[in-house]
Amino acid sequence: MLPLVTSLIDHEFAWVFKDPVDPIELGLPDYFEVIKTPMDLNLIKKQLEVHQYDNFDDVCRDVRLVFENAILYNGEDSDVGDMALRMLDFFKEGYNKLMNPTSDGADMAQNQVQV
Repeated sequence: MLPLVTSLIDHEFAWVFKDPVDPIELGLPDYFEVIKTPMDLNLIKKQLEVHQYDNFDDVCRDVRLVFENAILYNGEDSDVGDMALRMLDFFKEGYNKLMNPTSDGADMAQNQVQV
């Protein structure tokens, strides 16, 4: 999972999601009223590196949380929301390749894991 999270951090849109949101710097005074469980990609990477996750489902939950938080706060139709949706699709694709490494495209469509 670490290589997949690293690929997210290296993605062209990662600059929005890789570090914790700083509501003061960004002028978002209500951020913590809306977002109850903040999450960022670098935190996920650090937790993977020190083996704080018990299973892949926990990692997937936190990755989804990063993007779901962005969509919740900014809206699905915003630039940030659009980037979050694209990043989530990128993650799902990478996760399915990770879970089905020998599958070709036709097999993958049948065996896709919902993340």
